Amino acid sequence: GAGRPVSHASIGDDATIVAMGNVDVTASMDFDSDAEADAMSINGGVLAAGVAVAGNFSEGSHIAEIGSDASVDANYVSLEAIGEGDLPYEFSADAASVAGTLGGNVAGSVAVNAIRNHTAARINDGATVESDTTVDLLANLRRQGPDLIEAGRVQSVTRAGQAAFSLLASAGASAAGSASLDGDLTEAVIGDGAAVIAPDGVEVRANTDHDFEDRAVDGSLSLLFAASVSAAFNFTNSRTSA
Repeated sequence: GAGRPVSHASIGDDATIVAMGNVDVTASMDFDSDAEADAMSINGGVLAAGVAVAGNFSEGSHIAEIGSDASVDANYVSLEAIGEGDLPYEFSADAASVAGTLGGNVAGSVAVNAIRNHTAARINDGATVESDTTVDLLANLRRQGPDLIEAGRVQSVTRAGQAAFSLLASAGASAAGSASLDGDLTEAVIGDGAAVIAPDGVEVRANTDHDFEDRAVDGSLSLLFAASVSAAFNFTNSRTSA
């Protein structure tokens, strides 16, 4: 499956907020995508082929922000871009193929998950934020008492498998992988010209946690010739900045 999920919590441009208590701006993401493909080709002839492909892609926008030239005055100010249950994105892709014949056959399966998401906690240009205590600006983190807890694990699971059986010749290949693409960005930002006042401290933190699990299994059986190839891979091209 493919998706462009959006989770956006904001105080708008030029807004003014004065609070005796706390101001919390929290964007919570919960995106779950599963893909499954199965192929089977069995006959009594000379040729059989089975190919299965499964995959997921996300291009999410996950933003907690105070707008440009806004003014916020409170006891405590928090901006957090976090995952529901600390897991904003979860992907699963499964592909399986089987081919069987008396002659020759080919079986193949591919399972791939790819992500290019933008997660941000930001105070935009020209904003003024004044807290009586602290200001937290947290991307994929959340505060729990005095501690900062990881809250943005991206989980990707891919599984690919194939089986090919014949009397003469059989060949098969399977590949499983997860990838974060160019443009996958996590950031915590205080913009140009912004003023942040907090006597007990300012936390500006961004965290990336990719949990990729990939497995490829291959099998071919023939009386004369059999060949099988399997590959599992991870590729990360993510950027984190604070």
